[in-house]
Formats: sequence, C-alpha cells, structure tokens
Amino acid sequence: MHAKLGAMEKEIFISYSRKDFDKVKAIKDEIDRELGIKCWMDLDGIESGEQFKKVIIKAINEHETFLFMLSSNSMVSQYALKELGFAAEKRKRVILVFIEPCQMTDDFLFEYKDCDNIDWNNALQHHKLMTNLRRWYKGTRAKEKTIQELAEEGEPESQYKLGKMYYSGEGVPKDYAKAVKWYRKAAEQGYMEAQYELGTCYRFGYGVQHDYSQEIYWYRRAAEQGHIHAQIELGGEYAVGIGIKQDDVQAIYWLTKAAEQGSAHAQVILGNFYEAGICVKQDYTQAAYWYKKAAKQGDEEAIEWLKARNIDY
Repeated sequence: MHAKLGAMEKEIFISYSRKDFDKVKAIKDEIDRELGIKCWMDLDGIESGEQFKKVIIKAINEHETFLFMLSSNSMVSQYALKELGFAAEKRKRVILVFIEPCQMTDDFLFEYKDCDNIDWNNALQHHKLMTNLRRWYKGTRAKEKTIQELAEEGEPESQYKLGKMYYSGEGVPKDYAKAVKWYRKAAEQGYMEAQYELGTCYRFGYGVQHDYSQEIYWYRRAAEQGHIHAQIELGGEYAVGIGIKQDDVQAIYWLTKAAEQGSAHAQVILGNFYEAGICVKQDYTQAAYWYKKAAKQGDEEAIEWLKARNIDY
C-alpha cells in the first residue's frame, strides 16, 4: 500500500494535501528523475487509523529533509499540518514549497514563518532547491553535475566558481574575458563574491576595459551585502577621490563597516586615519582604539604602534 522504507534514510519526505495530488506527484517524479533521489510520499491518501500513524511517524523519523507542499489546501489540512508539526519538533530540515500562489494564513505564519521557503514555479528558486538537494544527497544515487553544467543552468555559485577558474587558470586555460562573463552572470543574480571580483576586473582592466564607474558600481553592490574587501576598496576610493567624488564621511562609513566585521586591515587603516587626521578630525584615542582591535588579531603594524607608546592591548 505504502512506499517501502529502509533504504530511504536521510532523503526526502513529502507532505501534501490529497487535493493537490497531481501537482505534488509531478514534483516528486521530477526530483526522482532529475536527481535520482527517491522521495517518500503517501500515494494512497489513507489519513486515518493507527497503522497510518505509525507509518508516517516512521517515515518522518527516517528522512532528513521534509518538503511541505504549501497551498491553500495544505494550510488547512489536519493531517498535513500534523506531519509538519512533528517534523519541526524532530528538527528535520523543513522547507515550505509553494506549489501555487497563496497567502499564508495568520495561524500558519505564526507557527512556521521562520522555515525556509521556495516558490516551485519561480525558475530561479526552483533551480536553487534542485541544486541544494543535489548537493545534500550527492552521496546517494544523485549524479553530480560539473561546475560548467551547473553554471550553464544558471546556478550563481557555480558561475562564480567557473569565473574564478578562468581568472586563475585553475583547471582551465587562463582567460580573463571568460572570467568576466561568468562573474557577470553570477553578479547580476546578486552573488556578492562575484560582484566584488567583477569590480576588481573593471579596476585593473582584466578581461574588460578599465572603467571607474563600473568598478564603483560593483564594489558598492558587494559592500552593501557586507563584503569586507569591497567595503575597504569603496572606503579607499572615497578617501582619495579616484573614480568617485571624494567624500570623507563615506570613506569612514565604509571602512568602519569593514572594521566592525573584524577586518584587521580596515582597523589599521582607521588607526592611520585617526592618527594622521585623514578624513576625520585627528583623534589619538580613536587611533589607539582601532590599533588595539587589530593588535588583538596579531597585526604587526598595530602591535608595533602600541608598543612604541607603551599601550597595552
């Protein structure tokens, strides 16, 4: 009656409303076919009886990932919600998969707002889930795709990695133009590391014509996402006014962002600036503050500065 258990450990349990059977079965079949990962789902719709309860508990316990097929039907399905609640209590990897446009009810949102969720009908999110499933279960029957294949399918992390390979010549002939091509594809999808690398290519003219405006544009996009090196570069550009209007406030803002994330390099730069009165009013107390931060991380310049002034750190 039900799918056999046993060989399915640490794979995927699918929870759904019986009213969505056709949609969900198509998703299950795609995962089976494309990834070689066998999903467990109740194919018979038996939602009552002690035997059913035991089968479901056993199945959820034996599967690591729990896909809840989110729809207007499943959010009010007594049995689907019981499965979801049990999976959450057992600390399974719970992912809410929107299979149709629908608004979470207040009750559902209250209970499960922190769960990861994807829209199956959104091409990028669909691909992200499939990529994650492939990565999580690459040790089972799933065939591992090459970085090239994943990049060509639109996966931004693989596009970034492929760009880095062409940039460094690791495993492929060095080709800055191809590096820029793949960095750009990932950067345009919001991939922070690719945005930084693309900015660097524009800065030095690697694979593209040197362009200050593009350099600043991509550094800013990466910096806004918290990329430390991009924040330092952007702060430096504002400090000297190369490629951008000189701006003391912006220079200190971005350097401080990087320093507060723990960058010893940014901390030393701020120490230099406060010591010399660059972009800020000269302030030895602030200089010492940032040098101490860097010294605690072993930065030799900061340590020597503090030692010369008999300041402990």
